Amino acid sequence: PEARFCDACGAALKPAATQGPSSSAARQSMHEGERRVVSVLFADAVGHTPLSERLDEEEVYNLMQGCFARMQESVERYGGTVIQYTGDGIFALFGAPVAYEDSARRAVMAGLDMQRSLKEYAEEVKKRHPIECAYRVGINTGPVVVGSISEKLDLDFTAVGDTVNLASRMETLAVAGTVYLTESTYRSIREYIECECLGPKDIKGKSEPVVVYRAQGERNVHSRIEASVERGLTPYTGRDEEQSMLRSYMDKAKRGQGQVVFISGEAGIGKSRMLLEFRREVESEGVRWIEGQCISFGENIPYLPVVDVLKRTFNVDESDSDGDIAEKVGAGIEGWGEGAKATAPYIKFLLNAELADEAVATMDPMERRAGFFDAFRAVVIELSRSAPLALVIEDLHWIDEQSEEIVKAMVDAAAAAPVLIVLTARPGYTSTLGDRTYLSRLALTQLTPEDSAELVERALGASDLPPELQKLIVRKTEGNPFFIEEVTRSLIETGALLETKAGFGLGTEVEDIRIPNTIHEVILARIDRLDPKAREALQLASVIGREFTVRLLNRISDLKERLGDSLDELKKLELIYESGYQPELAYMFKHALTHDVAYSTLLIERRRVLHRTVADGIETLFAERLTEHYEALAYHYEKSQTWDKALDYLERAGDKAVSACANQEAIGFYTRALKASEILGDESRSRSLGIAEKRGWIYFTVADYVSAVKSAGIVLKVAEETDDAVLESHALSLIGIFQLFGHDFEPAETSLIRAIELSE
Repeated sequence: PEARFCDACGAALKPAATQGPSSSAARQSMHEGERRVVSVLFADAVGHTPLSERLDEEEVYNLMQGCFARMQESVERYGGTVIQYTGDGIFALFGAPVAYEDSARRAVMAGLDMQRSLKEYAEEVKKRHPIECAYRVGINTGPVVVGSISEKLDLDFTAVGDTVNLASRMETLAVAGTVYLTESTYRSIREYIECECLGPKDIKGKSEPVVVYRAQGERNVHSRIEASVERGLTPYTGRDEEQSMLRSYMDKAKRGQGQVVFISGEAGIGKSRMLLEFRREVESEGVRWIEGQCISFGENIPYLPVVDVLKRTFNVDESDSDGDIAEKVGAGIEGWGEGAKATAPYIKFLLNAELADEAVATMDPMERRAGFFDAFRAVVIELSRSAPLALVIEDLHWIDEQSEEIVKAMVDAAAAAPVLIVLTARPGYTSTLGDRTYLSRLALTQLTPEDSAELVERALGASDLPPELQKLIVRKTEGNPFFIEEVTRSLIETGALLETKAGFGLGTEVEDIRIPNTIHEVILARIDRLDPKAREALQLASVIGREFTVRLLNRISDLKERLGDSLDELKKLELIYESGYQPELAYMFKHALTHDVAYSTLLIERRRVLHRTVADGIETLFAERLTEHYEALAYHYEKSQTWDKALDYLERAGDKAVSACANQEAIGFYTRALKASEILGDESRSRSLGIAEKRGWIYFTVADYVSAVKSAGIVLKVAEETDDAVLESHALSLIGIFQLFGHDFEPAETSLIRAIELSE
């Protein structure tokens, strides 16, 4: 683990994923505790107790050690962490301490891999003992609280919550040799894993039956865009300018002027979709399209995207035998030049080491590596002789080092061939390609609000969405096509968005809408890979709000001199951007969803403490111009449950809104103030009466006479409870006036007469 260079070939080594800054940042947070969305896996041996009766204790111990080794190997292969050994099984997490954007998929693949490995092990055991070994796996995805259970920042942390309990129930329910999933896990993996729905099951501790699925095997889908194609793509929107640029690069390549295009953009911004549409266009013109895909758990798999390209080039399937592969490679190189044909042994080695010539298998690793370079170069150049070639390698931020070096060599060789090389990556990936006259960079930005609104309508298949609903989705997703589609789909599946005869409408309160797990994982995966200090800065900034000043962030953090470096890193990775320099330096989260996810990781009690710190800081730093900050102070004191101060600033914010003729905003502030007053009880009763009356008059101003009457009714209720005739008369006068203007004449007459009688 400490090696910086390979002792076989001398290649520079990357640190193991679990030892990088992302892991240390996450583990530091685990020490304090965090809220997370994770996938929880339980696995155990079926019939362990009778097994213990039939075998000696030492034999049982050795048998279980073999089980544990295979279970742990499967978990770690897909980036999970074994939290606990449970006697005859394991408890593992995917998504903590380090998040991945496909944690559920990793967990299910680990479960399937575990069953395959344990089945092989059971056959070995059966040769030594006349016993049957079987195992079951249960998985659930959802929110948990994770935290350290010791002072040491090693693997001593755990997860608690209903998500964990339900995963354990899935494992208990599972039939031997199977992997059972909940619906929340199924929704995240359905495009990648073949599943059988077992229907609703009664689960101990659950008031309602739980729908259960059985994972059957991995489908031949590698990327999100492939999954989208199978599901059905939303009509393409926007990107006309970028498509035109790609078109010009392809035209140059057709003329023998090889081109390289490096496309960068955040997750979900539409890189793959744009290339899919471009592919459809150029393939109809006779261009050959070959692509390789880097995957999130493939950084430590040598030559993964290179092998992917070779498989697609020679039409190699997973089910092909060694003989089939050899035959396909032989047919594919027919017509190649002799020098290119000489690289065939290296191609076979990459596709399947057992096919390789003995000379290749036994040669010096550095010499073999050079042969791989020559082979890949030969493939690209020879393919481009018969037709212009588009070679695409996606998601270079997950590329393994060996493939990265081959891609770099390929770029050097493409300048004089009819080849367009397209490479894609997310912000944060550092390209090693340097500057070349035939290398162009294309950065994808968010869709415009108009294109976003059009995409929302197309995703729902409706053109008559309520404007407020359309604005909500556009505001939340901010021009990211993947976010738009996932939020829209999630709103429908969770019942938050309802379709009626009159069209679509919200079936729940806006504040109750949860971020879909798919988006949450994508964003949290980026946050977890930050430097620990930058990660802390992002979390603290999320408490301040979508926009924050450096001075205030510095006041609530302990980062001090490191804060500037941390903000620079966040800015470089395009998680935040500078929103103002005067009167002081301020930043803003690039995405509202990034802000939401960063905030969601904090424990509720820690949020309260931080909100109080932020509010106190605002009062101190901006004491001379507090009026500008009434709304922020009201929000932070409310979130910190400092109800006396929350009530004060909510009323002030309401008064400020009234003076600006912002009536709806005033109603909102006064309503929240009344809730704070209710929590405080009798000590704020007199103040609540004035707030209720003010809210009543604002309702009257906007011609909502029914709500105005209800607001004045609060005053009437207090008057009756305290037997205050003067106050009761005043309240009835208000109610009568509001009823009169609302054309509710008989009740108005009754209210006003009673008010007069009381005043007399």
